Amino acid sequence: MSRYSRGGYSRGRSWNGPPPCTGCGFCKGLDEKEGNYARKTCTEFKAVKRAATGSSYLKLALDPTEERGFAAAGVMLFKRSNGDLEFLMAREFRNGGDQLNFLGGKRNLMQALPLDVAVKKLDMETGGALRRTTVRQVRAPGGCPLVLWSPESKYVLFIFELLADSPDADIDV
Repeated sequence: MSRYSRGGYSRGRSWNGPPPCTGCGFCKGLDEKEGNYARKTCTEFKAVKRAATGSSYLKLALDPTEERGFAAAGVMLFKRSNGDLEFLMAREFRNGGDQLNFLGGKRNLMQALPLDVAVKKLDMETGGALRRTTVRQVRAPGGCPLVLWSPESKYVLFIFELLADSPDADIDV
């Protein structure tokens, strides 16, 4: 049994935690493609994910442990229209059927911040259709007044309302 094998104990010693990262692509932050591959085996990332809260919450800000231990992030864009709420979501074809998803994606680098991942994926998944002013509003302090944390998937969802005077208010959600 190796020192850091599944059992976590080494020759009668007490638990010594996961081994320090050896500088994988996920932790080094050199390349997102390499980081995406390395995140599956990175011991440091596994440890920070385990440390994240086991309870879901809706708050004004993300707790520091979740900011460090999140696995994916997204943005829920919505607008009010004639007394209704309309949401912009991604339509994906998976397992032979349609699924609706929030706009977002996986964290590919350890140093990535949740809002940065969410905004990058939002811009990418909308094909750059949102105006830069809207993207800046989402990214601005207080731009997303509520944050939803999902502990099962380690997912952070930033909630953003497109106001009537927004340059993208006419977008068909």
